[in-house]
Amino acid sequence: MKETVRQSLRDLAFVNAFISIVDDKCAVIENVSNIAECNDINAVIEASGYRVSIWGNGLSISSYENRIVEVKGCISSIELERIKHIAGK
Repeated sequence: MKETVRQSLRDLAFVNAFISIVDDKCAVIENVSNIAECNDINAVIEASGYRVSIWGNGLSISSYENRIVEVKGCISSIELERIKHIAGK
């Protein structure tokens, strides 16, 4: 019950991670908290308790405004991993 209420509040507060993909050329991630890594073949973005790893060629971050990141290049795959929080940190 408590988790259901928490998820409903997250939905209302717009704090979920949103990912939009445009063909294999662009990915837009919303509610970003951190850009952990970005190089030619990999971009790692943290958003709302998830780590989004984008793999491809010629990747670059073309925009980072208002907690929204736009990754452009030739995207080959996208991985989504839940970030585990350690109690007390």
